[in-house]
Amino acid sequence: MQELLDVQQFCLAKMHQHLGCDCPINHYCSQRNCHDGDCNECLHHIMRSADTSFHYPCKRITYHYMLRYTNRFASEITHLISLLDLSAFDKINIVSIGCGPASELWGFFKALELQSHPIPINYIGYDLNSIWGDIQAEIERRFEQTIHNVKFFHQDIFDNFQGFPNDESSILVLNYILSDMVKYQDLNIIEEFLQSIVNLVLRTNIKRILFNDINYYGHPGYKDSGTQLMKSLLVKFKQHGVGHTVDYFYFKGDPFQGSERWIMHETNINLFRTLKGNTYLDNVLWCKSKQILVQLT
Repeated sequence: MQELLDVQQFCLAKMHQHLGCDCPINHYCSQRNCHDGDCNECLHHIMRSADTSFHYPCKRITYHYMLRYTNRFASEITHLISLLDLSAFDKINIVSIGCGPASELWGFFKALELQSHPIPINYIGYDLNSIWGDIQAEIERRFEQTIHNVKFFHQDIFDNFQGFPNDESSILVLNYILSDMVKYQDLNIIEEFLQSIVNLVLRTNIKRILFNDINYYGHPGYKDSGTQLMKSLLVKFKQHGVGHTVDYFYFKGDPFQGSERWIMHETNINLFRTLKGNTYLDNVLWCKSKQILVQLT
């Protein structure tokens, strides 16, 4: 969609304006003997290193992230949402935790486009890290004169989100956030976070939860992956009397699915156009996440 290409063009222009690293922690890239401003090396470290002290520290990395990963992550969401009959909706209310540059938003838009069902989207994204702020502001600007409402907040969702107006139902999105919890937080913080999600569901009209995360399954009974945290959340729902049904999905090439009844998507293709001049897409051309869709009753 054109709005996504426009935001990516904004990010590409920012990359070209700031060719060197603006990292505030003594130029990690230079310390690793790579070229100054090599954001791909820094992103590799953020996502795969055991060093948890380094996490999206500079704006140039956020522009690179938007150009490199958004098409894939948004496509993953589109493949999942397209399984729903969206004609049953007259609007879609979405609240997202740890939203970053909101790849899930584009996934919903694409799914509506594929089903030829142009309805309003009301999207609220929460992320405590304000490093994403100028990208988020650019996204908001693109929808100011449309039927859609897109807002971002750098606040704690559990203190600030009170639901949508008139107690309208909403979809809660957990998009690549639970695996981050596993990497960066200790068990006590994780347990508190999961309980806070339960409390959020109990006090607002959340009717669906969409989990999309890395395809590492983890070990049953341990909180060592996003998938295992999501399964733990489902247990908490049951303990609090929250009824739910669950569907599990994965993409071709997933190394392990566990004992649940996982369903493979028919295709893992990228569904979005590539911005001309975007040279940052190597090795991220196919969908590869694990997904869990929860219907709350």
